[in-house]
Amino acid sequence: MTHRTLPSLAALVVGLIGIAANAAPIENPLERAQATAELVRQFSPATDIPASVANATASAGLDAFGTLQMPPASDGSRWWLELPVVHATGQITHDGTQVFSTLDPDVDLTTTALTDGIQVTTVMRNPAAATEATYRLGGNVVASLDDGGGVIIGHRVTGGRAAGHDWQPVVTLGQINAPWARDAAGNAIATRYVLDGGAIVQQTDHRAPGTNYPVVADPRVIFEPLPYVYLGKLETSLASSVEGAAGLCDIIAAIPAVGSISAGLCRSRVTKVASEAQKQASAGKCVAYLFAPPLVISKGHTGDFCD
Repeated sequence: MTHRTLPSLAALVVGLIGIAANAAPIENPLERAQATAELVRQFSPATDIPASVANATASAGLDAFGTLQMPPASDGSRWWLELPVVHATGQITHDGTQVFSTLDPDVDLTTTALTDGIQVTTVMRNPAAATEATYRLGGNVVASLDDGGGVIIGHRVTGGRAAGHDWQPVVTLGQINAPWARDAAGNAIATRYVLDGGAIVQQTDHRAPGTNYPVVADPRVIFEPLPYVYLGKLETSLASSVEGAAGLCDIIAAIPAVGSISAGLCRSRVTKVASEAQKQASAGKCVAYLFAPPLVISKGHTGDFCD
């Protein structure tokens, strides 16, 4: 009969020590979260000013379903972003930034309340990390890419009939600034937004040669204290005449999110309203207005709202 020799207790201990020495160190979740938050702050633009810690924790947190709720508009309209997180509760760091685990173990997500909005970042830790982050839009909203690469969020309203047309302008609720991404050495990484149905997808080319990890990619959500009114092609053409612009002013009076004060300003500057619409139409664009007493501000647009 062959007898098997059992390993000695000393040999077992030595073996276990060897395994432990070669194993990856156990990471402290709070330390990882703090390091992630510091990395985000390091590469964030100077204009991204965090709110106080108390306000940051309250306004940048997720609800029980993992969604980031935006403040309601003046007419009560609400919208939100569904974030790709594992749990709705994240690690809270010293400056109020919250760090979340995502479905991709190589990607962390952070939220930070700013003085004028909320910063959401993805942190890609190595080349195995996904190159896309998807943020699903919630609420009765529409979205359009702007000429600078950002995303405009709004809702289409039924304003009524004027100048022989049923007006359906888009009134903005917020915007997501053009994205940026940087690697651990501070190098810019190519990134962009694409719209996919009801989702905003940020694509980041972090697997390019020479990338130093981790990589931080940032969407910044800005709240709209005063909404823009975006017109489509036909509405821009109609507003190019003084009569059509006067009809637009009547429509604005019937939109709660814009209101009677803006309508009064529109009527008092109806010639400017018409000339701005004419200028944008001549350039092949649509017009958008911001009524900020005593100013009427306009800009051209060519995205999905210019239909």
